[in-house]
Amino acid sequence: MGTVGQARRWINTSPSPSTQRERERERERGGGKIMTKTKEVLLRLYARILRLHRSSLPLPLRDMGDQYVRQEFRSMWNLKDADMEKHYDEFSGQWEDYAKTLGTAPQEGAGESVAERDVVSGDLKEETLKTLSDEQREQLKRLKDEIDGFTRPDA
Repeated sequence: MGTVGQARRWINTSPSPSTQRERERERERGGGKIMTKTKEVLLRLYARILRLHRSSLPLPLRDMGDQYVRQEFRSMWNLKDADMEKHYDEFSGQWEDYAKTLGTAPQEGAGESVAERDVVSGDLKEETLKTLSDEQREQLKRLKDEIDGFTRPDA
């Protein structure tokens, strides 16, 4: 099974009863296609990011990154259609930028430690930082601290 199949499996954990009812209603209406175009695009983006993690990040950062990406995409995936449409452009735009950044990252070299490689970093714009909630700032700080722990030579 390819990465898209894995992505679908990771995002679609056991469906809730309401999701199952929605699928049954969709089938009854003759709509054999359950996945919306928006979700299909998100699924492909998610799979692409996982592939980029595999090729660009060292194992500890890849594991942490995969877990974070899975959590974010699952949260988006579980939104109601109206809410998803409202947040889709910002969400997909930010993750597309992340994928572009990873695509330009130096590839993981054999036998090199994280400290010996160039680490791709993108500074957040001041406008972006101002729009973050306190919870998002705290999450960003925890993420930075965890990454710093991986990239320190004595770690």
